[in-house]
Amino acid sequence: MVSAGSSAAFILGPVLRKFMKVNMIFLVCACAVAVVAFYILLFVPDAEKKYAGKKDKGSGIGTLLKDRQFMTVSFSAFLNNFMMMSVFFALPLYLIALVPETELWIIFLPAVAAAFFAMKTAVHFTNCGYSKPVMTTAFSLSTISVLLFLHKESLPVLAAGTVLFFASYSSLIAVIASEVNAAAGDKVRGTANGLFNSLQFFGSFVGAVCIGFIWQFSQRAAFVPVICAGIAGIVLSLSLRSAKNTKSTE
Repeated sequence: MVSAGSSAAFILGPVLRKFMKVNMIFLVCACAVAVVAFYILLFVPDAEKKYAGKKDKGSGIGTLLKDRQFMTVSFSAFLNNFMMMSVFFALPLYLIALVPETELWIIFLPAVAAAFFAMKTAVHFTNCGYSKPVMTTAFSLSTISVLLFLHKESLPVLAAGTVLFFASYSSLIAVIASEVNAAAGDKVRGTANGLFNSLQFFGSFVGAVCIGFIWQFSQRAAFVPVICAGIAGIVLSLSLRSAKNTKSTE
C-alpha cells in the first residue's frame, strides 16, 4: 500500500496541479492525514498485548543492533531512500525542461504500471525464498537508472530511467519491509519497525541534503554519491544470508 500510494502521487500530482495551486495541494494532503489520524484514534482497536508482563532477556533494541541480517536489511532501506530522494530531487527538474509540468503524468503512468508488476514479481520470488537475488537485482537496476539520468537532454532515455527506477524502488520497498519483519520476529516487531523506519527516513534526509548541496556546484557530480549508494546496496544485498527456498503461501 505504501508503494501504491507513493506511485499514485506521481500521477495525481500533475493532474491536480491543473486545477489548484501547490499550497492547496498541501492543504488537501494535510486534511487527508487528519482524517486518517482520527480514523485510527476512533475506530482502530489496540493490538492485543501478547507479551504483557513477560520480559524476554535480550529482546530489545540492543539485540536488534547486533543482528547482522536485520541491520543489513535496514541499512539497505537507508540506501534505497537515499537514492529515492536524490532521484526525486533531480528527475522533475530534468523532465520539466522537456515536458510541461501538467503533462508529467504521461511519463509517470507507465512507470507506475511497471512498478506495480515489478513489485508483484519481487514479492512472489521473495516468498519463494529468493530475497537475496531480488534485492541485488533491484539495486543493480536502480544504479543503472541513475546512470541513464545523466543523459538529461534525451526524453526517451529519461523516460526509460524513470520506468526502471520506479520498478526497482517499489520492489525494494516491499521486499525490505518483509525481510525486516521476518528477521525481527514477533516479540520485537514494534521496536524493529521503529528502528527500520528511522533509518529509512534518515536516508531520505541525507539523500536530499547530499544531492542538494552538491547540485549547486555540479549536477553530474551530484549523482556520484547516488551511484555509490546503489553499489553499496548491491554489496549489502550480496552479503545477506540466503533464505531457505520454500513455496509461496500465497
